[in-house]
Amino acid sequence: MSTQTGSIQLTLEDGRTFTLVEGVDFDIVEKVPEHLMMVEEGNSKVIIDVKLDDVLITEGIARQFIRKIQDLRKDMKLEIEDHITIYWTCEDEMIQSAFQDFRNLIRHEVLADVFENKEVENMVVLDKIALFKPDSLCERLKPDPSRKVFVAIEAIPFSD
Repeated sequence: MSTQTGSIQLTLEDGRTFTLVEGVDFDIVEKVPEHLMMVEEGNSKVIIDVKLDDVLITEGIARQFIRKIQDLRKDMKLEIEDHITIYWTCEDEMIQSAFQDFRNLIRHEVLADVFENKEVENMVVLDKIALFKPDSLCERLKPDPSRKVFVAIEAIPFSD
């Protein structure tokens, strides 16, 4: 930054220079890249990178599955402490990856003693798992029949 009487010259990191002249009003506009989200309150600012990577996407899939299994547990009128066995199948590779990568989390959250990719009789279709575009927090991918997840749940009643 160099100064002359009545003006200030600014040089940006990219090499562009601007001269600010005394007595001339100007606005400073902050521009945040598309993959970032900024929230301002008072003198504080929080910037979050909202770009979804494969790990966040697969964790989101696993958490959707957990919620759907918890809903099924409720529909089956299982007690909170009842353990279950889950057999599942799905053609979608990203869902399969999510279930494998987060199998311990899924088992823990839904009290599944068994969580296995295996086709068995009496499987039911869960509602489709929603997938999002990797670079978008809210743009879903087009529906695809291969994203159907088939499950069979067996209750293992709690005993003392």
